[in-house]
Amino acid sequence: FRVTREQCFSTTNGDRPNVQNLAIFISDEVPFPASRRDPEIRQAEIFKRSGVLLVAVGVTDIIDRDFLRPISSPPQLEGQNFFVATDFTVLGQIRRSV
Repeated sequence: FRVTREQCFSTTNGDRPNVQNLAIFISDEVPFPASRRDPEIRQAEIFKRSGVLLVAVGVTDIIDRDFLRPISSPPQLEGQNFFVATDFTVLGQIRRSV
């Protein structure tokens, strides 16, 4: 999140200040090692406070919704700003919602 915020969403790299920034976070598991979980959530909070709309997508049946929810932007509801797909073939089904 830090690298994306600092490099991708910067005016020096083409960010347009009058356009809503959107980032889609796709994960296929939970953070490993587990000690990375809270730092990633904190970085996501900083990312969102910078004005980025953050959508989180978890793929596989072992996704931790309690990790995806705080990563996503408010209202942090499954099916609105965070999504879960049992496998990568299901991504096409949720594409329109995202």
